[in-house]
Amino acid sequence: MIDAFASEGHYAAHLQPIWEELQGRGTFWACGTALDRLDLARLDPRPCRRPTADDRRVVVASYRDLWMLQGTGHVLVEHGAGQTYSNRSASYSGGHGREAVGLFVCPSECVADRNRRRYPGALAAAVGVPALDAWHRGDRPLGDGSTVAVSFHWNATVAPEARSAYPHFRSALMALAGQYRVIGHGHPRVFEQLRPIYERCGIEPVADFSKVLDRAAVYVCDNSSTIFEFASTGRPVVLLNAPWYRRDVEHGLRFWEMADVGVQVNEPEDLAAGIAWALEDEPRIAERRAAIVQQVYVATDGKAARRAAEVIEALERS
Repeated sequence: MIDAFASEGHYAAHLQPIWEELQGRGTFWACGTALDRLDLARLDPRPCRRPTADDRRVVVASYRDLWMLQGTGHVLVEHGAGQTYSNRSASYSGGHGREAVGLFVCPSECVADRNRRRYPGALAAAVGVPALDAWHRGDRPLGDGSTVAVSFHWNATVAPEARSAYPHFRSALMALAGQYRVIGHGHPRVFEQLRPIYERCGIEPVADFSKVLDRAAVYVCDNSSTIFEFASTGRPVVLLNAPWYRRDVEHGLRFWEMADVGVQVNEPEDLAAGIAWALEDEPRIAERRAAIVQQVYVATDGKAARRAAEVIEALERS
């Protein structure tokens, strides 16, 4: 038997397709927005503060949820693209404090190798991103051709590059809403603060990233794995650079090795033009985006959840 646990909706979104492939071998424990925001009817979730079956292996999708568990040998599904920062924070792949993990389920071999080096006693498998299988298979829509989605990160303290770029770009939002059909998203830890701001600007707030994937033609964001998730569906992205993002510090991925996954915008007055350029999706930009997606995800064939379930099942049999 194996259980799953999610404390927030975006963690549950990464676990749901794997859990469906596992056909509910145990109990899906859930709390917070994992119960409130997503439609988890097919999961039959059980509300709790944390799983109570401490003798079972549990599948989670965040360090925060791993920290709530007792025991060892758990499965950690990386819910991001593999962004790390130079201080080796526990919240990011290869970070400290993950000794309770027996299996890391990763988006790429690079992330899997990072976890293997830090935790040689654990297994690590690169599967892709199960949460995107439906879009990679073509089961879900890929935007309406004209809607612009704007999103901002929360003010994480791990590094200046993890802070939101909203203060720098806020002056551009109302004008942008006058030029495009705009929907507004944000990291779950800041979205409710962004909601009234979006509404005042005439921007429709959209909390669920799956709805962004369904509706947007282009995705505008400062720092988030959702940049690479959106790009993996073959659509253009715009990256917002704040003045406090240090150009002389290399964290990899978004900062700065793969920042050319899309059009980069440094100043608010250039945002509308940057979006127009991204929507043209010039072959040079599209080709670079595709090359980066191949590095960030081991595959985008819509079978990531099946691969994840197979390695979890193999762990259970061992």
